[in-house]
Amino acid sequence: MTDRDFLSCITLQNDSNGKGDYIAKWEHPTLARPTDAQLAAASDVWTPPQQTTAEKLAAAGVSIDELKALLGLH
Repeated sequence: MTDRDFLSCITLQNDSNGKGDYIAKWEHPTLARPTDAQLAAASDVWTPPQQTTAEKLAAAGVSIDELKALLGLH
């Protein structure tokens, strides 16, 4: 199964209602849909790293000083 096939049978969704991401569609031919308990356990194990504003700007290739200049905040 290719990534494209995988993406066509499983859909994650976020309705921007504060409830977060959820599985909107699960039609995988061989993998069972994870239970709520499995999903909760997985989210307890891994939390996405939090980046500082400086780290986010660096990832975008912009320094804080460049951003200030762009915004006219010398």
